[in-house]
Amino acid sequence: MLEFSFTVFAAFVHFQTGSIQVSADQRVNQGELIGRVGHSGISFAPHLHFQLMDHHN
Repeated sequence: MLEFSFTVFAAFVHFQTGSIQVSADQRVNQGELIGRVGHSGISFAPHLHFQLMDHHN
């Protein structure tokens, strides 16, 4: 078993502004709408990132 002594934050990034349908710490089920994929940054198409971070900013 691995044990870590730091906090890990998870984030989905690049949702459409105002489209998020869930709140922080809310449990969601498979298939449930959490928001709509957006288009921001330097990219050619709407996309979604899932990332793990060591801080929440």
